[in-house]
Amino acid sequence: MADTSKISKVVEQWYRNIIQKERKNYFVSKEKVQLTWGGVFEYDVVVKDKNGKIIELHCLSVGEAKTASGKGGSGKFNKIKSDTLMLLGADCKTRVLAFTGKTMYDKVKKEMENGRMPPNITLHFQDPKKDKEIYNIIKDIQKASSDELL
Repeated sequence: MADTSKISKVVEQWYRNIIQKERKNYFVSKEKVQLTWGGVFEYDVVVKDKNGKIIELHCLSVGEAKTASGKGGSGKFNKIKSDTLMLLGADCKTRVLAFTGKTMYDKVKKEMENGRMPPNITLHFQDPKKDKEIYNIIKDIQKASSDELL
C-alpha cells in the first residue's frame, strides 16, 4: 500500500501554515471537533478566535478528478461528499472544502453551480505549484498510489 502519510505530515501542515499566515490573529490547528449530532470528526484545519470559538473549518483534498489512467475518481469524489457532510455537521461560521488538485476543484465547483452540492460551503483552490517541494511530494504520492493499481 502506498505511503500517504506525507499528506497529513507535510501537505496538510503546509496548508495550515498558509491559513495561519492569512489569519494572523487566530489560532490554526488540526483537531477533532464535536459534531452537532453527537460524534466527533478531525478537520484538517480548525480556525479559532482568541476566545477559543471555532470560526472556520477546512477539509483538504489533494486528489485530481481523474485517475492516472483517465478514469473518473469516484472514490475521491465520494470522500469529498463525506467531508462535506462532516463540515455541515459542525457549528461554525465558515466551512471550506480546499483543493490542491485543480481538476477536482473544477468538478466540485461545477457540481455546486448545478445545485448538487450545498451552497453554504466555500470552495478554495490552493495551487501547490507555487511550492515546488510540496508539488513534488503530492505528485510522488499520486504516482505511488497509481502504480499500485496498475
